[in-house]
Amino acid sequence: MHQLTLHTAKVVDQVEKTFQESSFDTTRIVSAPKTNCCDVIATSRDRSKSLVTKIVENIDTTSKELFTELVLLGYFLRATPIVIGSCNRRQELEDNTIYFRMDGHILAFNLSTLMQIVKHNIHPHKIAQRGGYMYQIDGEEIKNLRENQNISRKSLSEALDISVKTIAEYERRKMVNSQIKHVELLEKILQSPLKQPVRIFDIPKKTKKIEQNRPSSQTNNSEIAYEISDILADMDIFQFWTSNSPFDVFLVVPGMGNQVQVVSGIFSNIQKEDLERLYKIARIVNVRNKMGAVRAIVEDHDDAKQCKKIGVVPIESKELKEAKEPKEIVKILSKQ
Repeated sequence: MHQLTLHTAKVVDQVEKTFQESSFDTTRIVSAPKTNCCDVIATSRDRSKSLVTKIVENIDTTSKELFTELVLLGYFLRATPIVIGSCNRRQELEDNTIYFRMDGHILAFNLSTLMQIVKHNIHPHKIAQRGGYMYQIDGEEIKNLRENQNISRKSLSEALDISVKTIAEYERRKMVNSQIKHVELLEKILQSPLKQPVRIFDIPKKTKKIEQNRPSSQTNNSEIAYEISDILADMDIFQFWTSNSPFDVFLVVPGMGNQVQVVSGIFSNIQKEDLERLYKIARIVNVRNKMGAVRAIVEDHDDAKQCKKIGVVPIESKELKEAKEPKEIVKILSKQ
């Protein structure tokens, strides 16, 4: 039984410690856990793996908005979005089981499973998704075993009580999910283990259409944000605003080779806690290869100086407001 009281500093401590003991660098985002779409960002020290992590009690009662923004962060930070929880709407989460959410864009599991994956490199076999529990199997191996034993697709399909077409679909794919009862029967018939571990870092990233949006009333300095957003829209710059993440907006600028530009704040009077947050964000982005520097939109020159001291590139809002054409925006965003 998992007696975890999630959404507490203690549990976030456990998650962060698990990553750190497993050669990951971490950044903790815990100013308001109930509204953040992400609590801990972890990147392996060899920079090959990165995770954006949300900690919840029930993986089925978290708002779609939070999960959507978690997927957005994963997309732009080139990271795997995961959720650590203790239960779903029916029961406690089982050990060594992956629960797919948001059509497979989010992987959810319990803290014990996280520890097994990142500390011991032991990956779960069981997958929970619509249709019940599944195992991941190697379709090519099924084909090789079947042909070597002179078993026809028809006889195999009859033994499993599934269609020949389903067997053919299995065999065409390197990795495929199948119901547990079918996998266990296949292993018995073909006299070979077929279950494959679900290696979360090797799962192909599913392409999700990310819709452009505009600032919301929850955006920092929303009036300035609305004005800046209008300017960017007029210049045909793609913008992706968040309300529940440490980043305010991701920008994709066609004139800059579609490199992602990260803006992590719009400030009219920057405070010490703002600078501390910006410094953390700069750390996150700096470890992700091929990403631009973190930028902050500021209202005055003194705030710009403060940003430069911590490695954040300031953009004075008046520069954006005075820009007349896209190439001027590109020039502003190209500053380092």
